[in-house]
Amino acid sequence: MGIESFIQNCRQDGVHLKIENGELRYHAKRGAITEEILTTLKNRKPEILHFLNHAVDSDSGFQLALTSQDRALLYDRVIWKDYSGRKMDAGANLCHIVIRNTGEIRTDAFVKSITALLDRYKVLSSAIEMSGGNLYFVHRPKQAPAFQEIVVEGDTIESREHEAMRVANDLVWKEYDLDTGPLYRVFLIRFSETDYILGAGIHHAIGDGISIGIFFNELTILYHSIVSNIPSPLFPARFQFMDYLSSMETWLASSTAVGHLHYWTDFLKSTPMTNLLPSDRLSKACSIPGVGAKEMIELDAVVAHDLKKIASKLKTTLFTILLAIHKVAIWRMTAQEELVIVVVHAGRINVDIQTMIGNFASETGYKTSLAGNPSFTEIIERIKLTMIEAALHQPVPFDWIRRQLLSEGVTFSAPTMGFQPGNADDTRNSGPRSLRFQLPSAVSDFPGTYGIHFHEGSKGIEGEMMYRKDLYEESTVHAFMNHFRETVMDVISDPEKKLHDFLGSD
Repeated sequence: MGIESFIQNCRQDGVHLKIENGELRYHAKRGAITEEILTTLKNRKPEILHFLNHAVDSDSGFQLALTSQDRALLYDRVIWKDYSGRKMDAGANLCHIVIRNTGEIRTDAFVKSITALLDRYKVLSSAIEMSGGNLYFVHRPKQAPAFQEIVVEGDTIESREHEAMRVANDLVWKEYDLDTGPLYRVFLIRFSETDYILGAGIHHAIGDGISIGIFFNELTILYHSIVSNIPSPLFPARFQFMDYLSSMETWLASSTAVGHLHYWTDFLKSTPMTNLLPSDRLSKACSIPGVGAKEMIELDAVVAHDLKKIASKLKTTLFTILLAIHKVAIWRMTAQEELVIVVVHAGRINVDIQTMIGNFASETGYKTSLAGNPSFTEIIERIKLTMIEAALHQPVPFDWIRRQLLSEGVTFSAPTMGFQPGNADDTRNSGPRSLRFQLPSAVSDFPGTYGIHFHEGSKGIEGEMMYRKDLYEESTVHAFMNHFRETVMDVISDPEKKLHDFLGSD
């Protein structure tokens, strides 16, 4: 296995490699480090160090920024097909952090902190212009910091807090003007002398979920350094998102990228559709402007613990277990044996982009055959082999793959799945309270058939299935979710259970 693929697989398994003072270091989730990984780290240490030091200068793409159909394929020049007007509709702005806190807070220091962030990250000063049907990033360095302060009035603290929440929700989902920018925002809503809501958001064109965490964290660090009158502890950013995009455009024109593209189109054209419905209904419904809906699935802490034990026994990750369960649940609905699920990854395997603001999210199509009545354990082994092979070809943007398939007369459609592992922050009870807002009722159409995002927290695993109401009836979604829950319990009961035996719990 190549070093790049090894590092990608390590990250997928929860093992993060980095260089400190010239030495190779790692941190990993409990149980993630295997003897095989330790042996590779020992025997191939010089190669790994060389890759981590020089991957930015290499022309072998290290992961590309890509998105689904209603977002941008992010490099210097791109076509966005499904835009109505020049503003991004609600539902696409998923990158935001909002906290409820108490204490003294200074507006002037926040404005200075944002100004410092604009100096650190040029992409924050971007807008997007259209020319000849293409969209271009445009740097607008003269923009004033995007900061808004609102004071909420009312008779009681409870009524003011309720109004502050309403205002915060409006600001979270407020449209971004792509032509003028800015494509980020920070807001402070005061409802007493010491009570406030602080929020920040980034448009998906310039940032992903990790980016908003970096943005908010560095904003806080800069704020405290300013109010304390001490120098900023942040090191200068030595690599910009625009540099990354430019290097990706160069790589995409290479023969290597074309070879990877051909691999993916040949690999996926034999399984162009994975769905919970007959393909004829899907093809008719896809032309209808969709209205989004969602369904929740919750697996408590005991169930999550049991799934982790199975993952450890099978020498894999909780993500892989959930992916396999997802595929078995689809099979139980449709009896389809060749299945593709498009998985969203962070795409930050290079040391220089791990702490950079930008949209590095990438998608990979994991195709698995369930033919031959395999056991669940055998399905896991098939998925692991698929992941290894996919890692060798992952750099090609999935939108390119869809477009190439379409040029060959093949319409590709598959569910999407994401997974956010838990961390120590999930169990903290002190500090600011993070606020969560519901998605608007109208959600952008999915390029696939539906999408599920799983989040691991201290109370277990929470999954959110987003789908189009013009495509799926509630009864279909409920049936699928019941299959998913039943499959979870069946797997916990017996990981060696054969595929056809999963039908016994219907």
